[in-house]
Amino acid sequence: MRTCIFIFVSLLFQFNFAQSVNDIYDSGVDKLKSNQPEEAIKSFSYVIDKDKTYYEAYHDRGIAYTRLNKYDLAIEDFTTAIKIKKDYFSAYSNRALALLKTGKEKEALADFDKIITMKPEYVDAYEKRGDLYLEMKNTDAAIKDFSKVIELKPEKQNVYSRRAALYIQSKNYDAAIKDINFLISKNPNNSKAIYLRGQCYYEQKLYVKACIDLTKALNDLKDKEEEITGYLANAYFEDKKYNDAIKHYTSLYTKFKSKNKHVFLNYGIALFKVNKFIEATKQLSKAIQYDKKNEIQFEAYYNRAQAYLSIKKDQQAIQDLNKSILIKPDYAEAYMYRGLLHYDKKRFLQAVDDMSNVIKIKESADAYYYRGAIYYNMKKNKSACSDLQKAAEMGHQKAKSEMAKICL
Repeated sequence: MRTCIFIFVSLLFQFNFAQSVNDIYDSGVDKLKSNQPEEAIKSFSYVIDKDKTYYEAYHDRGIAYTRLNKYDLAIEDFTTAIKIKKDYFSAYSNRALALLKTGKEKEALADFDKIITMKPEYVDAYEKRGDLYLEMKNTDAAIKDFSKVIELKPEKQNVYSRRAALYIQSKNYDAAIKDINFLISKNPNNSKAIYLRGQCYYEQKLYVKACIDLTKALNDLKDKEEEITGYLANAYFEDKKYNDAIKHYTSLYTKFKSKNKHVFLNYGIALFKVNKFIEATKQLSKAIQYDKKNEIQFEAYYNRAQAYLSIKKDQQAIQDLNKSILIKPDYAEAYMYRGLLHYDKKRFLQAVDDMSNVIKIKESADAYYYRGAIYYNMKKNKSACSDLQKAAEMGHQKAKSEMAKICL
């Protein structure tokens, strides 16, 4: 009888002890959920002190340590949990994230590899490994993992957007658009996806489609208004819709106080294209002013020269062309334009020199034709015919008809 009572009391004690430990563990979980990591650690530590095999307590204490940025202690707890329970996927995953925080990317990758080896259908492991590959700038591997996530769990929309961004990075715009279209099919008012698709269309030179998407996005994404306005301005510019481009470049200048040299370069060119020559010179002057590294000055001077010439400021035009050539000595277009100016002013020797420079940089039928015309005006018929013949051989129709008149 005494033996039975002893066994009963012993079992009752063990039950009460287990219940007490479990209750304290549960209280630790509650504290963790209510963002009290320090208090949670106390509860989990008590549980571990009473039961060294309580792997959940090690795991959750590890999570609490990560909340406090104590990654080394977290890694230690996750490792202990894994030793107790070899297939503890969550411990592998959280240890990988903690390892990543300490700069141990290879060790983190090994943990995700281990999870996937043990459980090939574990979606979260592919997603997190994809994110890790993303941080490691291994775009192809990240795309592969995100594709696996989508294969296993097609409804995970956030993965489509991340994969689309990677496709854009890889310049695979068709694949990116396919992912983005899926997102838009689920939510036709997804402005971020519409904006992303607009960028893809822009890169594909599908400017009409780009402008439609970018205009929709502009109305909704106020935090991206300046960026989208820039895309719209450039899309209209590339599509030769210069008045629309001017509207958006003006907005960049007046509303957002842009000092971007490329904005003012295209702004000036667009104004020139619609015959607003004085305004064009002003904006091209700003492009020159804001180009501190001489990256686009040669082009700005060249285009400003054309605007100056259109308002009969020939001397300023020549000066700008001289500056353009000084900055970029192989700028054939500037030599050509300056050569034509010299030709128009009957400065034939300078005109010949400029056309010869064009031919040295890149042979063109126009350069041979114009040099031939200049030689003809200098009464150098043999040289004129030689150049006209060369231009004709390169397909210049006017050169062929001129040859019939002067090269007998």
